[in-house]
Amino acid sequence: MQTQDVELGFLATPDRGPCPGVVLIHDVWGLTDHARDLTRRLSGEGFAVLALERGRHGARALLPLVPALVAVAPLLVYFETFPIAAAFSRELSLGPGELLENFAIVGAHLLRHEFLLPALGCRAALLGCDAVARRRGAAAIRDPARDASRFLWLLAAGYALIGCVNPLPMERYFVVLSPILTLAFLLDASSLVAAVSQRAAPARRRWAARATVAGVIALAVAARFSAARFSTTGSAYIEVQGWSSTWMVSVSPKPLNRVCMATP
Repeated sequence: MQTQDVELGFLATPDRGPCPGVVLIHDVWGLTDHARDLTRRLSGEGFAVLALERGRHGARALLPLVPALVAVAPLLVYFETFPIAAAFSRELSLGPGELLENFAIVGAHLLRHEFLLPALGCRAALLGCDAVARRRGAAAIRDPARDASRFLWLLAAGYALIGCVNPLPMERYFVVLSPILTLAFLLDASSLVAAVSQRAAPARRRWAARATVAGVIALAVAARFSAARFSTTGSAYIEVQGWSSTWMVSVSPKPLNRVCMATP
């Protein structure tokens, strides 16, 4: 079998002469190691396989966004989006101190009310398992779930970074992170169970898998119990009359210099 990277993607051809061809189109995660491995396996069955790599053509891949920008531009002008945003920024300044405070508020909210803590625990355990395996000279484990989880972590981090730039980071802005963190937790948990069972000795694989599952469940239950306990103590709400509605504002027992995490 011969394999090579070509302009269109990844090509694998069998050693013998003319053979039928297959064009492989990857999923949303791109031309990953899993897609390359599938290309080699198909080539081993006697096919010449070309795995296309979409989105490899730089700026040309952004051309479909031009019509969308043209369609949205009149609305941005009509609703004075940028002047309003500039005025809002002047009234509510956002310096380095406020940005760090926003990160702390959002991080505390995700730790208390979402699956951030067990997700971080599974991710840290998975990275630790990989580090031990590399130290022992073991081969890396190819798992599509890890690629999916890595993408979700990057998506959550980027969304949180953009949301914290808002001078008033409200709770409803980060509701979208709940399913993302939950799915990342489940993917990392499944990868962790698979990694531990594969690294363990053959006679202890079933025991190692069960122990890992029990640890993951205990971590998730402890995180949710901690969140439920926090939600019943140490917080109060006051009514604040807004321009067109009444807001229920969460107030910490400790003095704060800013009003944050308001939910209508």
